[in-house]
Amino acid sequence: MRADGFDDYLSPSPTYPACEFRARFRVPLRLHRVLETELRLAQPKLRQQTDCTGRPSHPLYIKLLFSLRRLGNGSSSRDFDDQSRMSAESQRQAFEALLLAVRTRFGPRYLNREPTPTELHSIEERYAAHGFPGCVGCVDCMKLIRQNFPREWIAQFHNPKDSKMAVLSFEAVCDSDLYCWNWFAGRPGTNNDRTMLDFSPLFNDILFGSRCMHLPGGCELNGVQRH
Repeated sequence: MRADGFDDYLSPSPTYPACEFRARFRVPLRLHRVLETELRLAQPKLRQQTDCTGRPSHPLYIKLLFSLRRLGNGSSSRDFDDQSRMSAESQRQAFEALLLAVRTRFGPRYLNREPTPTELHSIEERYAAHGFPGCVGCVDCMKLIRQNFPREWIAQFHNPKDSKMAVLSFEAVCDSDLYCWNWFAGRPGTNNDRTMLDFSPLFNDILFGSRCMHLPGGCELNGVQRH
């Protein structure tokens, strides 16, 4: 019986079903299988290596499992050292390697890439099936409290309503498959949703005509054909 999560989640007869895996790690089990296959090619640091004494290090699935759990729950490295059998520093290195590998392998396809007309049409069809014709994504703004922030910039990013520490504002546009095709970050935390949209490169590009977001064939809203 392993204590590292393999028997619990990844074995042919796991202790916990796939729905429990998604609840704990915030990703479907099938996506974990894809990441396990793809990321070993994108980032050599994630592969199982051998230390100076000849002993094998932690395998990929352990680094991936507990990095995903940390990412999905906002936990620290100390929360899982007893389960992963990894030191806090080893978990930190694995976590950073995972983020770099995801950006390298999947970034050009999924992160901040403008959708093609065909993709826009596909996204619109899925939203129309749920009663939202013409919709090509969901936009939202969020705030992140950052503890380790450069001291000389804290005054610019200080928002006493949210925290005594620095607060940053972010804007993202995602579709129902979590394809994040627009990401705007770094505004001070005092910015609300309206001022974030004022500075948003996405909406400014659309208003000034430098970004075309026309749906192929358009869509019909309240009996009016629109683009």
